[in-house]
Amino acid sequence: MGSSSLAACQTPAAPARSIAAVTCVTGAPAQIAPVALPPEALSTDDDDVIRPCLPGTPEHTAARSAFEALSARIDDLAGDGDPKPVKAELEALLETPCFRLSAGDPHDGLPLSSAMSLKAWWNDGGRGWVEHYLELARARQVVVPPTPRRALTSMGTAKHALAPLLCPPGEAGACGRETTGWALRADRALDRRARALFAETREASCAREAATAEPKDRYDGYRACLEGVAPRRAALPLGRFKAPKDGWLVIAGPQSRRGCEEIRAYDLVTGAAWTVSRCNASSHALAAGVTTTSGRLDVAPLREAAWMIMLSSLAETRVRTRSESYEVPKEIPIQRPLLSVRGFGSSGGCGFGGHLRAWSWMRERGGSVSGQVSGVLRWPSGCDDAEDHAAELLEIAEGAIEPGCAPAAPPPIAWTSPGPGVESAPPALFDDPAPAPLRTALASVTAGRRLCAK
Repeated sequence: MGSSSLAACQTPAAPARSIAAVTCVTGAPAQIAPVALPPEALSTDDDDVIRPCLPGTPEHTAARSAFEALSARIDDLAGDGDPKPVKAELEALLETPCFRLSAGDPHDGLPLSSAMSLKAWWNDGGRGWVEHYLELARARQVVVPPTPRRALTSMGTAKHALAPLLCPPGEAGACGRETTGWALRADRALDRRARALFAETREASCAREAATAEPKDRYDGYRACLEGVAPRRAALPLGRFKAPKDGWLVIAGPQSRRGCEEIRAYDLVTGAAWTVSRCNASSHALAAGVTTTSGRLDVAPLREAAWMIMLSSLAETRVRTRSESYEVPKEIPIQRPLLSVRGFGSSGGCGFGGHLRAWSWMRERGGSVSGQVSGVLRWPSGCDDAEDHAAELLEIAEGAIEPGCAPAAPPPIAWTSPGPGVESAPPALFDDPAPAPLRTALASVTAGRRLCAK
């Protein structure tokens, strides 16, 4: 805890429909701590509510000082620092009188996992959410906070399936710099999809619904309704991630436009592209022969597609990446019943559709390639925006293929070792007996074929 502190304040009884007067006990405590409710605060009349602190009062001034001190400590927190002491101070601050309106806000909790998560949440709108309680009486603006997001770095993750792509915490250094544009493109694509879904939702309906409640319950209902108005979206983990520059991206599954089963192997070093496919004349026909094609892909979009495919399994699907602000209509008193505490969390779900294609990032080990990591790509996936973006990037990369000779031949592939899934995501399965002819064909694709110069 820092040296700054808040005076301990109590809210005495006040006449109905008036702003409650607030008196403070002199002598600041050594650290911020939760304030116990006085017995008179639990009366059954109209004063059984929490209201914003008024600017210019001693408790408001003390709260502002404590807030600014906390903000400075979060700003100074190192990217690999321990967030627990600062998080504890944040929780204690929210228990003090000028911030106790926050107790009834539905939200996604406070950042727990890392300093990077805490700092990102604070800078993306957590600071504004906490601060708006100091301005609520004057500005009448409700702020819905962002979701605390997970950070994924190389610190303590040596055995992670994506360890070769992870960077240390913090922004310094060149690690992952080559994917900065990819991350920005992904972020904008995911944001556009979410904004389109929420375009028809307006806070005006929340105001109309809240206006039908008892005056002391209107703010509570309005704030709860806004939780569903503020857009949520998919987002990649916090952190910087290197580009996959070695090995092969192997993809197997149906090619829906042609009704074929395929295995595609793309070299992340040279852009060599090999496809073996087997197509049916009809859904009831016997399998036709295997066709082999080759060519070259531009390695930059290929690597971006592979990067996004690997990270899409880690995307959080219903988060707010920034705060949202909404005006409180004048007919809604800014007050909340003392015991109105909603907790936090969100729920959501969606259906699935599209075709499944198994993928693996295969890297050389002892003369053959085996999987570093693997998974399943569903496209079109319906509601998984991160997976959709990955599939679109792959389609863009594949669409620019230069048919003809390939600059490299696929090495022997250990089909029974596609690699683990990304954390809890299921791994790919490449050893199904049905596509065995495709695996055999891929192993002999260079027979009678000329390789291009690299």
